[in-house]
Amino acid sequence: MTLEESLDAAERSLAQGDYKQSIKSLEKLNHHYPISSEESAKIQLLMVTALIGQGENNKAIEHCKKLAKHPNFSYRQQAKELISILSAPILSKPENWSVKIPPLQAKNSAFKHQKQSSPFKKKVEQLPPTGPTQPFKNGFPLLVTIILLIITILLSGCVQITTNIDLTGPDRLNFAWQIQSNSNQLLPWQVDFSDSLKNLTPSVNIKDTNEGSQLITSSKVNSKEANILLQNIVNSASQAAGLNLKPPQISISEKNFFLGARESLEIFIDLTELPEIPGLKVLMVIRPLQKQSLLETKPPNLVYEDSKLSWELTEGQVNKLKLSYWEWSPLGLGVIIIFLITLLTLLIQKTKIQLGFGFPELPP
Repeated sequence: MTLEESLDAAERSLAQGDYKQSIKSLEKLNHHYPISSEESAKIQLLMVTALIGQGENNKAIEHCKKLAKHPNFSYRQQAKELISILSAPILSKPENWSVKIPPLQAKNSAFKHQKQSSPFKKKVEQLPPTGPTQPFKNGFPLLVTIILLIITILLSGCVQITTNIDLTGPDRLNFAWQIQSNSNQLLPWQVDFSDSLKNLTPSVNIKDTNEGSQLITSSKVNSKEANILLQNIVNSASQAAGLNLKPPQISISEKNFFLGARESLEIFIDLTELPEIPGLKVLMVIRPLQKQSLLETKPPNLVYEDSKLSWELTEGQVNKLKLSYWEWSPLGLGVIIIFLITLLTLLIQKTKIQLGFGFPELPP
């Protein structure tokens, strides 16, 4: 019997209320797969459902805690939600919220005389048997999974993500990412995102606060390292949110002259696979920069002030930015200044000689 057939048999047992048989078959099946596999996660979810049906919530919580360490984000998220539901305290219900029904024996004794004296017999209506509970249709688990995924995306989208790029020198960049949750609390995907960055190369510094804010900074990197770092950051963020985004591209081309270098910065970020999420705002800030350095941008969501360019990215589109700016060479500028000072000195000396204030001479 294949895995799918075994899971279908367990689901039929659950639908018919035979939780004991379902748990027994699932426990035998679970021994054949490692705990980190996707098959084990499906078995664990069905086992949690069967344990809840038997009223064994503590055992169900233990299975959810194991499932919360699964490498797949979707299964971890479902396990955390089940733990929060099962661990919720039972609230006391006021007495006036329920209707008290008197015992049947007292009711029978009170109306015993009426039943004996009644000349008519009530005809009991025989209802047809309903039969065993029918299992859910094949599309129902898929529908539930899609709804949970949409809820996860909506909850994870209530943030503002700002990428700061500091142009510190020729082919030198500084990156900083600031993630602010609108709920003033760290979201689950922020915690997973922070954990995935601990072994990142090039390394980054991570600082979390209790107000839902994260600050991720990097050291100075060149264009090649910046490209790798940006791709790793976006890949980790998309995996933590359960999305599949294309890797971004950043490139710097340089033309060296005596006085400095003419550099061109191009950024390409494809967000066509990212759906429109309410509450999500993605910004990129580049500084220091002159306004005339801008060559091309798509879409043109730009704000320039105080030598700082703020670019808002748009979901569901390809975002492009192209800049061209000068990086002056201190050595070249120093040589030019020394040359000008020398030229000015010679000019002053020549003018003094022409006015009769030449070099001192011995008397004849």
